[in-house]
Amino acid sequence: KPLLNGPNFHRAISILDRVTPYQTHTIALFYGGPFSTKTKRNSRGTKVDNNTNNDGDKFLMANQGSTDFWKFAKELGDLVPVQHCKYFSGGLDTSQSLSDGSFAFVWFGCQGGSYDLNEPILVDSMVFFHTVTLMPDRLTNRKRHVGNDVVQIVYGLDTDTLDVDHERMAISGHFGFITIYVIPLVHIPLFKVSVHLKSGLDKSICLALDHLVGSWLISRQAGAHFVRNLAMQADVICQSMIEDKLGLVLNTEDRGGRIRDTTRHLV
Repeated sequence: KPLLNGPNFHRAISILDRVTPYQTHTIALFYGGPFSTKTKRNSRGTKVDNNTNNDGDKFLMANQGSTDFWKFAKELGDLVPVQHCKYFSGGLDTSQSLSDGSFAFVWFGCQGGSYDLNEPILVDSMVFFHTVTLMPDRLTNRKRHVGNDVVQIVYGLDTDTLDVDHERMAISGHFGFITIYVIPLVHIPLFKVSVHLKSGLDKSICLALDHLVGSWLISRQAGAHFVRNLAMQADVICQSMIEDKLGLVLNTEDRGGRIRDTTRHLV
């Protein structure tokens, strides 16, 4: 049967167009290195002291990162204008106001094809990094985005030890189930990658993520690739475990349901 070409059908198609045909992930990215002690203000104009005992709060305040941090971030994904992310922006504002910042790090997973040979390239996944240091200095707005990410990456620590005190460094919020700490070692080209779970998680979620918990020494050359894959695995597991809260796990499932719903517009 033909479809009824009317306003309702056009609205259904426009919604379908906004659901990407590949799997998407949003990951929070923080700079955890040395911080200044300068007093800042949140979005309500209230003074916020950087000398807080909770390092998680300091991570949200960071406005700059080290050279190593930016190099690592560029290896995680490409720096792209947020306005170019019309189909999926991880919730960031893509309008002219750019209230969430002008740029973001984005990575696409591709299968086959070649730009040089002009062959079709199949995109099967996309990772959008909520990079705090690229967002305007408004704490409430920053937390509105990173606070909804189930996976967090923290690069560098403002400490002389390689041990991670996750309870002190944890970023408050309902999500942030798993945090990946990336600590560059001095004098040798290695990262220490340490994965920790949020305290008080449901037992079933802990069991599902337990095989990702631990510490590794990874070469700097392969560090970003290792961390990105680790974060994507954790994100898929977390989304599947809390499906009722976050909706369907796979974008293809969502698209399939919306395509089936178009039968309501049959003549």
